[in-house]
Amino acid sequence: MCSPVLLLLLALAADAPGAADQQQRNAAPRGATLGPPTAPAEATQPQEQENRYSAAIAETNRQVIELTAEIAEARQPSADLYAERADCWLFLGLPEKAIDDYSQALALEPLPGKRLSVFRNRIMARIRSGQYQRAIDEAESLCRVHPAPAEDLAIFALLLAKSPNRPKEDRIFSLKLAKEAQRAHRGGNVVGVLVERALASAYSVNGDFRSAIEHQKKALVAMGKDVFPSAREELAAYEAGREYPYSTKEVREAQLAK
Repeated sequence: MCSPVLLLLLALAADAPGAADQQQRNAAPRGATLGPPTAPAEATQPQEQENRYSAAIAETNRQVIELTAEIAEARQPSADLYAERADCWLFLGLPEKAIDDYSQALALEPLPGKRLSVFRNRIMARIRSGQYQRAIDEAESLCRVHPAPAEDLAIFALLLAKSPNRPKEDRIFSLKLAKEAQRAHRGGNVVGVLVERALASAYSVNGDFRSAIEHQKKALVAMGKDVFPSAREELAAYEAGREYPYSTKEVREAQLAK
């Protein structure tokens, strides 16, 4: 299954430098074996990324067929089966199907530790499908019920900052959450990138582009060779004094970056 934070990283952050292959293995749904890029050695990085993405898509489609058969054959399908298929739907860009399966998994009462990851992933599916208010409500619920680690705080900050038509108080609160995420961060480059981008985005929507540029540059440094174009475009927007809203382009490029 996808890691709890990976689905958000696909949309809003990037891999740690040097960790792209391992993170993709964690990212791809059940049983994915990606191996080395299949592009020729002289191919450009985007071509290599496209090849790896295509391989992951083919493998994920195979897993959907397998999981659907298992669900149909089981007398009492487990929460794990629905959650794994939901991860596949989300990776394939079908968030509405993912929401249905995550909800079914939650209704079947998965183990407490898995329940938290399923709940987080459903929030990401709601973001992808444009259900911003429901995603925000569920993120608030998550932070109230569970100790809020840096990744959850950064996720909520990004959601508030990047969602369209957010009121001023939500923008202010996004910066507060991003700063709390920074204080709560205890190491780890992947989460560190997420925190820096949350800070950059939150500062930008509050009009402090100097600070937004500073934190986005830190995120780019942490991404290293795995940086993808939208991350640079985000920096360029801040340098031009503009916000950079969440978009499906970020999702696509982050998937290819794996």
